[in-house]
Amino acid sequence: MKTAIDFYERGKQKEANANEYNRNFNYAYGRFICPECGEAVHLTGNKDLNHFSHYKKTDLSVECDRRVDGEPIDSIYERIGLPIYLRKSVDSTFSLYMGFRSIPQRLIDLAMQNGTLLKIDMRKVYIINNERFSTDSTTLIPLEHVPYGRKYRITYEPEEVTYLFSQYWSDYADGFSFDGALFTVTEKGGKKVRHGDSISTDKEYYWLRHQPQLPEYIPGIDMEKVGQLVLANRKFYVYAGHFESDLSDQEFSVLMRYLRENLQVHLLEKKPEFIPIWPPVMKSEDGYLVENNDKFIFGHIVTGNDIPKVYFYQGTSAIPVEAEAGNFISKIPVDDDNIFVSIDKKYVSGGTLLNRSKRNYSGYEQGVYILNDDGIEVSVDDISDIQSRNIKVVCKQKTSLISVKINGIIERFECIGNHSFEEISSGDWIFIFQNHSLINAWVAKIINPVKQDKHELDEEKIRKCIKRYSNVSKVMLPLGLKIRLKKFDIKNTDTKREIEKIMRENMISLPLIETIGEILDGR
Repeated sequence: MKTAIDFYERGKQKEANANEYNRNFNYAYGRFICPECGEAVHLTGNKDLNHFSHYKKTDLSVECDRRVDGEPIDSIYERIGLPIYLRKSVDSTFSLYMGFRSIPQRLIDLAMQNGTLLKIDMRKVYIINNERFSTDSTTLIPLEHVPYGRKYRITYEPEEVTYLFSQYWSDYADGFSFDGALFTVTEKGGKKVRHGDSISTDKEYYWLRHQPQLPEYIPGIDMEKVGQLVLANRKFYVYAGHFESDLSDQEFSVLMRYLRENLQVHLLEKKPEFIPIWPPVMKSEDGYLVENNDKFIFGHIVTGNDIPKVYFYQGTSAIPVEAEAGNFISKIPVDDDNIFVSIDKKYVSGGTLLNRSKRNYSGYEQGVYILNDDGIEVSVDDISDIQSRNIKVVCKQKTSLISVKINGIIERFECIGNHSFEEISSGDWIFIFQNHSLINAWVAKIINPVKQDKHELDEEKIRKCIKRYSNVSKVMLPLGLKIRLKKFDIKNTDTKREIEKIMRENMISLPLIETIGEILDGR
């Protein structure tokens, strides 16, 4: 293969072309990894042509189409394996589960007609039916053992249906190294970091291991024991903490090498990531929940590289699509399928999942209601429309209110009693949280507002405002305001030139955000 990921500097990685390197130079083992599977590769070739090759395959090696020539044919879910989850109870004990993503009802019906069985390592057998597996959410199956030095193996009977289920599930789940495994940290517990994935310094992780203590000779491990897990009378210990970034180059190299060799993960100082910024989405343990009506997701690209690459997989497609990225912002199209987004490499295991589903709220019995500007209570349903420019949110218990304005301004309020929102614009969102859970969300859709975006735009007023605040400190142009500005056909040459400059630089003076927003609203 011609492309690999090059760990060219401390805590950084970039995509590398084999022709850019000299085969006569002795590169350290682990300098290059496969962009598809995340395993180490080495530079080789012949007299006239360089390429990268994998090392000898082992039972712990990740499935990778780049070990042979040709395009990948397996779905992304086959290739990345089934996820493993850690769950924490109130008494600081932990449990381990394997996750099976939701599948269509037609597949469950087919499984029931054929008496389909699912087996984990030939130890546990489950009947695939409506009682055990879900069409709406991930099903967690408890695990009773940890495989060291190999993967969990998943088999289906009868074999004739294996292909149909492989489009949604895999025939394996990632195994454990002899030094255990790392998990992300969430309110519920965490999700296993797969072999070949990247982790970052100064970010919280759980570390599950059978040893009763951490390695003392490795620098930069700042963790403490927080609980234990018992499987088949075997005890495991759970540690929580982070890997330090304040290390010398030599100490960082020792820590990075230990994590790669003993836990098969790659340590970076900035983990590549796609973070949605508009429209609003809900964060979950596996990624983000995207509302059914959303057609595009704009996201911020986190990377240590100056020029990032963004890839996304649609549905169960085996082939990625490269998305456009500029100024560390990317636009990802979404339709009826789930989307996997991966930054700087095509390998999707460490990517971001955009899960297409209706947001589920925890109900509305928590004593929160809305009064419109006439003091009349507003009927509230999931994603109810706010049709008044001025509202009052009344809270009978501690509640967090988050306002996301159409111009990109985000504000958070802690409320016990009531809080007033004034001059609401169409497209503004209000999110209601209690006990760290989202209980409702509203979007403003003003009926017959005073003026729509189609009003006669005061272009000269905009130009004067831009000049007035030209020397004021600037911030990144909010995406919502940028989209609104594009809608107007500005005729004044001077004003158009100023607007184009703001759009090109993607920066705007802070006072202009609200001022231009008011002009666009016709106020």
